[in-house]
Parts: sequence; structure tokens; C-alpha cells
Amino acid sequence: MGLLKPIWMTENLKKRDKAIAAVQRLEDAIQLENAAINAPMEAVAQAACSRIMDQATLAEVAIHARWRRVATQAAAQIDDSSLLVKIALEAGADKGGSVAAKRVDDQDALAQIARTAPSAYTRVAAMEKLDDMEIVAEIAYSDPNHGVSIEALNRIADQHIIVDIARTVQDPYVRMAALEKIDNPELTRDIEASWSQEQKSSTSYANMLSDAVGQLVAEKEKAAKRAAEG
Repeated sequence: MGLLKPIWMTENLKKRDKAIAAVQRLEDAIQLENAAINAPMEAVAQAACSRIMDQATLAEVAIHARWRRVATQAAAQIDDSSLLVKIALEAGADKGGSVAAKRVDDQDALAQIARTAPSAYTRVAAMEKLDDMEIVAEIAYSDPNHGVSIEALNRIADQHIIVDIARTVQDPYVRMAALEKIDNPELTRDIEASWSQEQKSSTSYANMLSDAVGQLVAEKEKAAKRAAEG
């Protein structure tokens, strides 16, 4: 006969209030952390998270919580700058990374987050706070997610960099975004002409563009879902 599960592990909506009341009575720090990270019902996990005071424990919740709102709630409760950096560098998509990055002020830490955080949302949050435009340009050139690259490109005013991105970056959406920022019509026509030549000489370009369209649609749907969830 197996051990009885704690009430906060219930998935029965009729028992939600009892589960919340149970975590509000919990005194054991490990059980509170476990409930905040693993509770099947979001409201129960939020109730557990709200009772956690230890900063390191909150960081673990921000990184590992199954519910995005709980992860962001935990990140918002943290004041320790080193823990905020840890969250930003370790939290995956839909966790507390972007909230943590927005609260980091150290420029070296922000550069590291903008370059290496696993979540695209977190990388954008860090990039938007960078003062070093060379790093912003680096991200526009090289981030593996074209949405991040375009957000970085939107911060760049140097026409030489914008033109070079339009000429050299392989992602068609980044190139198009760069083309729209070029203020020299003659240059724009020259670049468009070079693109036409590329399309004629490359049998893979159409497939690349099709894949990019599919990725962009998926990202827009995900963003809309996140906005609807609040």
C-alpha cells in the first residue's frame, strides 16, 4: 500500500480550497518549495510560493516551477542580484528568467545574459538594458532566434551596421527588417537586386523562407497565448 499523497498534490478542483489551506499551514521549508514547484493546480502553487521567504529557495522556484506565473512571482520576490543573474541564466522559456533579467543592473551580467540565456524572452530583456551598442550589434548579427536579432536591430541607428546586416545575415526576416531601416533608396534597390540573384542561384532559399514563415507564425501564436494568460 503506497503512502498517501499530500493534499496539495490533488488535481481535483473540488479540493482546491482544501489544498490551498493545507499549504498555508505548512511550516516545513522543503515541503513549501516542493508545493510551489510541483503542485498540479496553479493557485495552490502560488499560495505556497507566497509563503516562501528564503531567497535561494525562491530562486529554485523561479527556475523550476511548472507554472509560469509562479516562476515569475518567485523572481519578483527576490532582491539578491546574484540570484537574479542565476535565474536569468538558468531558467528556460516560460519561467522567471525575463522578470529576473529586467531587475539586473550590472552591465557585465546583462551582457552574459543577453548572449547566453536559454530563453529568447530573457535575452531580449537583458539586451534592452545594455549600454554597449557593440554587444547589441553582435546580438543582431548572431542570435539564433530571429525575433531576438530583430529586437536588437531595432536599437541600432548606425546605417553602416544596418546595411551590413541586410547584406550578410542569412535569416530572411532579419535581413528584411534591416532593409526597412536603410534610409538610402539606392542602397535598398542594390541590396534587393543582390537578394534576387541569391534566390536564383540557391535552391535552398525557398525552403529556408518557408521554414522561417512557419517559425514566425508559431512564435506569434505563442506570444498571443502568453499575453492572454497575463
